[in-house]
Amino acid sequence: MSLRSVRALLYHQSKNLTKGLASILLRGITLSYSGMIAAGVFGTLVQSLILRRLGPQVYGEYTLLLTSLLFIALVLGFGFDVWVLRDGGAHPDQLADSVWQVLLLKIAGLIIVLIGLSIGLIGNAHYTPAFLLGLAGTACSSFAQTAYAALRARQRNGLVAIFQIIEPLLLLGALFFSNLNPLTITMLMGIRFICSFVLLMALLKQLVVVCGSIHLHLNPLRALRGGLLYLTSDGLATIYLQAPTVALGMFIGASAVGIFRPALDLLGIVYTVPTLAFFVALPLLSNPAITHTDFIRLVRILVIGSFLFGIAMIGGIVFVGQRVLDSFTGAEYAETYSYLLLLSPLPLLKACNLVAAAIILSRDAVRTRVVAQGFAVISSIVLNYLLTPRLGIYGATYAVLATEIIILILYMSLALITYRRSTFGIPA
Repeated sequence: MSLRSVRALLYHQSKNLTKGLASILLRGITLSYSGMIAAGVFGTLVQSLILRRLGPQVYGEYTLLLTSLLFIALVLGFGFDVWVLRDGGAHPDQLADSVWQVLLLKIAGLIIVLIGLSIGLIGNAHYTPAFLLGLAGTACSSFAQTAYAALRARQRNGLVAIFQIIEPLLLLGALFFSNLNPLTITMLMGIRFICSFVLLMALLKQLVVVCGSIHLHLNPLRALRGGLLYLTSDGLATIYLQAPTVALGMFIGASAVGIFRPALDLLGIVYTVPTLAFFVALPLLSNPAITHTDFIRLVRILVIGSFLFGIAMIGGIVFVGQRVLDSFTGAEYAETYSYLLLLSPLPLLKACNLVAAAIILSRDAVRTRVVAQGFAVISSIVLNYLLTPRLGIYGATYAVLATEIIILILYMSLALITYRRSTFGIPA
């Protein structure tokens, strides 16, 4: 066979592989978005019910409690789930072991938290029942996220979409049937725990089908070594994302948190769009057989999609954001729209940041991401400390925007560096 024939054969194989990966990416995103749209509608109804039934003051207290649970949840290892996605794409034959190893580590983390609670190192006396129920629900959610990561690594995005629709439906049904009684933080945490537990049982059953049953010879040290940096990354992300809420609670009060957080919560629902694209794309970009051409084409699809999404969200917030927010929250939160309008660039920034993060993680450069996030944490804490006491909620809003812009600059720079240094399985 001549050299020209070999080159032609490699070209056609690469072209077919590119089309196949692009098709998988688009199919996975389509399935995920279909489920996300339905789940988003039900999730919005759930959040709207909670906001209206609690009111700004109690909702602020509820948010502060959730924030404390998020920091404790770091011990439960949410960051390991991104490692499962990346490792499942890079080493598909080891996915089953990786998943069960991560679940064992999370159980160990839960035991550490419970020991800490039992000796009084952790906890809040005023919220003890709500705190414990919230912790139980957080543990169930952590285990469920690992199952979602495993299913996505196996390209079972349709199944994930079904479960993500079921979750808000369970919450909506529980809130509807509890409508006759005044909603308290303890009752809400109890409802969330029951719904999370029911969903987890169904997910674990599917996980056994997809990955097989647990092996007695499992050694979680591999997951610990591989996922420790991902865990650190998740911890740093939690700190800079929750810093505005903590600063407002410290310097202004729970009522300010209750007014500000609905804007972030509404944007959080919107963020599911680029987040799902990240979850679908990361295993594909991490595939050791991916070519340079495949990689570029998939990244191009993600970048174009991110820009279109971000511009559409800015337009949506400007033109219909007030109406949506009023329907979402009610008249008590009228002030929130001014902060939502200022935060309208966030979906675009977040989408671009997630594309850059997918490039960095797919090239196994998680250490560089951790360094960037460490700088973002310092920036967020300093900005919130300087701006929030002086400008109140507007200060927290400016700090959020500035931190996300800093992350974008760092991530884009690191993505270009790691891409230029990377190698691919088949030369393009």
